[in-house]
Amino acid sequence: MADLVTDFADIRPLLGVPQPVATRVRLCRTAGQMAGMAAIVLHDLGSRREARAWFATAAHAAGESGDRQLHAWVMAREAMVGLNYGSPKAAAGLAEQARRVAGNSPTAAATLAAAVAARAYALSHQPDQARDALADADRLMERLSGEQRADTWFGHCEQKHHVHLSHALTALGDTGEVVHLAVGAVTVEVELPSAPDRHEVGIVFIPAVDVESVPRSRPAVRRHHSASRPARSRAAPC
Repeated sequence: MADLVTDFADIRPLLGVPQPVATRVRLCRTAGQMAGMAAIVLHDLGSRREARAWFATAAHAAGESGDRQLHAWVMAREAMVGLNYGSPKAAAGLAEQARRVAGNSPTAAATLAAAVAARAYALSHQPDQARDALADADRLMERLSGEQRADTWFGHCEQKHHVHLSHALTALGDTGEVVHLAVGAVTVEVELPSAPDRHEVGIVFIPAVDVESVPRSRPAVRRHHSASRPARSRAAPC
C-alpha cells in the first residue's frame, strides 16, 4: 500500500503541468490503475471512507485517460463495496454503469461488471435481472482471450468468476452443485460464517479422490476440478 501511494504521489505533479496528449493519456491511465489498486487494498482493510476517496480519484483519472475498460473496471470494483457493506441496490446501479461503459465486447471489465451486477441483483431480490446478468457474465467469460483471463489485478480468471457466480447463486437460493470431472484438485467455495454480512467466500484445495466426501452442510457449494494446478491453499481473489 505504501508503495502504491508513493508511486501515485510521484505521478500526480506531472498531471498538473502541460503534457503532450499521448503522454497525458498514459499518465492518467497509470494514475487510474494505481488509485484503483489503492482503493481495493483500503476496502479490504475496512477503510471505507478512504477507499471511496481513492475510487473517486481512480474513476476521474480513468475517465481522463479515455480508457473505457479501465473506467468500467474501477466502477465494478467500487460496486463491490456496496455488496460487502449491505447496499446491494446502490451496487447494482454502479455495476450497471460499469456494464454500459464497458460495452458488449468480451473484456475482463465487462465480465466483472456483469458478474457483480448479478450478485447485486440477487441480493436485492431481483431474480430475473440477476439471472440475465449471470447469463451475460458467462457468455462474456467464454469469449475472453488468454490475456483477459489472466489472474492479475485487471484480468478476470476463472477462479474469480466462479467466486462471483457462487455468491449470486447462493443469494438466489440455487443450491445445486456443479462438478466438472477431471484429474487434479477440487476447489470448494463456501460462505464463511465468520462474516456472513459481507458474503465472503473461502477457497480451499483438497485432493480429488472422493468428491462426495466434501461437506454439504452449507448452501451453494461449487466444486470444480483442475488438472493444471496442484493441491494448495490460497485466499480467494475478489
